[in-house]
Amino acid sequence: MSEEIERIFRERLCYRLKELEMSQTNLAKRVGCNDSSISQYLKGDRTPDHRQLSKICDALYVTSDYLLGKTEYGDTRMLDIAAGFKELSEKRQDFLMKVFAFLRHKPENQGG
Repeated sequence: MSEEIERIFRERLCYRLKELEMSQTNLAKRVGCNDSSISQYLKGDRTPDHRQLSKICDALYVTSDYLLGKTEYGDTRMLDIAAGFKELSEKRQDFLMKVFAFLRHKPENQGG
């Protein structure tokens, strides 16, 4: 990896851990490595191989393109939702859009 890609990887790895409120220990367990490996990735002392990168992406629900700075958005959960949405009937799609619009405009502290 180039220095720029390594910097982006570290920043996005750190950001995603915070965003998901996931600890380094939890990520290490999900990836199947030790805590020190995750710590080294975050410090820039080490970079993951392709297999580890893939496991990290799966654990954080992001694409490798996102973690490596090729795209600005990479949450795979949204891709899964979009794929599933397309499979629904038009009536169910309309219903989900109404629910989404409602939730989007409802403050978090009002029971949802």
